[in-house]
Amino acid sequence: MASRKLFTVFAIVMMMFYFASSAKGDMFMECIRPCVDAFDDDSCYDDCVRANKGAGFCYPKLPSVTNEKDCCCNN
Repeated sequence: MASRKLFTVFAIVMMMFYFASSAKGDMFMECIRPCVDAFDDDSCYDDCVRANKGAGFCYPKLPSVTNEKDCCCNN
């Protein structure tokens, strides 16, 4: 019973990583620059709006074990 729950949680986490890591290649996302630090969301948003590419947010680079992020816009 416990192993079934563990497998289910593992499968869900793996699916989340798969979709998150493929988001960069998604036609609705365009990454325009690396994020400077953890508090770069505001300037990322402004850069994307200025470039007429929709709202922008700092997304983690996946797969990665570092805290590096890219500024990606929602086209």
